[in-house]
Amino acid sequence: MHLKPNLLKAVTHLLVNTGKNQCDLYIKDLRRLQQDGFYTVYLGGTDISEGLVTGEFPEPSSSKKVVNAWSMMHAGGSRGWVPWNYKLMFKTDLFLWNPSSEIFQELCVSLSNSYGKCAIVAKPVKAAMETNGPSMIATEQHHRPSSPVLVNFMSCFPLVAQSHGHEFLCLPSHCGHLSPLDTAWSALKWYTAKNRHEYTTKNFGKESLRKSILFKDLIKTGMKQMTASKWETATSRVQKRENYYLNGKRTVVI
Repeated sequence: MHLKPNLLKAVTHLLVNTGKNQCDLYIKDLRRLQQDGFYTVYLGGTDISEGLVTGEFPEPSSSKKVVNAWSMMHAGGSRGWVPWNYKLMFKTDLFLWNPSSEIFQELCVSLSNSYGKCAIVAKPVKAAMETNGPSMIATEQHHRPSSPVLVNFMSCFPLVAQSHGHEFLCLPSHCGHLSPLDTAWSALKWYTAKNRHEYTTKNFGKESLRKSILFKDLIKTGMKQMTASKWETATSRVQKRENYYLNGKRTVVI
C-alpha cells in the first residue's frame, strides 16, 4: 500500500504522538502504584533456540523456517529474579500453544509471600496489527486491561492479580525498552553461547558419538550472571528512560 506524502506524514505524526501518550499514561500509573508501596515486578519471556544450546545451527540454504526453541517465562525487578520456579517449554514447528492460567495464579501467590503487593508489568504477545494507516492504532492494548492477556504460554488475569493484592499492567508496544528483562535475557543467552561446551558430555558408542547437555544446570548458572548489581543498574536505566518521557524529551537513554 502506498500513501501520499502528506497522508504518510500525518499518519507517522499521529502514531508517534499516540505512542508517547500511551507511554506517559503507563509510566504515571506505574509511578502512582510505586508511591503507594507496590513493588515493581517485570514479567516476560524469551526463546532460547536449540542451536544456541547445542551449537548446531541449520545450514543457511536450509528451507526450514521455524526454529526449535525453549520458551522461557520468568520475572524480576530491582531485587533480582523473583523467588519463583521459572517455566520452560520446548516448542517446535508442530507445537500448538495451550495457554495456562494456573501458572499466573502460582506466580501471584509467590509474589504475595515474598514482597506483599506488587505492580506486575508484563510484555504481552504482539497482536496482529492492521496495516490500513491510522486504523492500526485501534489494536493497541490498554496498559490496564480488564480481560486476560497472553504472555508467551501464560494467560494473565488482572482480576486474579487483584485478588492477591497486586495490580497488573501491560507494557505498551511503544515502550518495550522500559523493562530490565531485555538485559537479563541477553546476559543469559551470552553465557549460554560462550559456556555451553562446559555443560556438554560425550559418550562414545561403537559406531556413533552421543552428546548430552546439562541443560538445567546451564540455564541455572546463566541466570546467575544477572547479578544483584546488574539488576539495580538495569532498573535504574529504565527509570531514567521513564523520566525522559515524563519530562517531554525524546532522547532515549541507552
